[in-house]
Amino acid sequence: MPSRLKVNEITSSTNGPFTLTGGISIPVGKQFSINGNVNVVGVLTATAFSGDGSALTNLGTADIGKVVSLKYILGFDEYRF
Repeated sequence: MPSRLKVNEITSSTNGPFTLTGGISIPVGKQFSINGNVNVVGVLTATAFSGDGSALTNLGTADIGKVVSLKYILGFDEYRF
């Protein structure tokens, strides 16, 4: 059986940010609240995100040339079901 630690608060000994080196999992139906900014390095997976995404930055884009090339290479037809 894995170890289990329950706490009400986690703080850094230097009053700065702390790192969860082993990662974190939030059980279904539970909430993980953060007051301030969140910096995620790697993959963030969720069943839902809220908001319109207008403030997202550093997202890759595809210009029309790449889209047409991929459609040609992959044989993609948006009208085929």
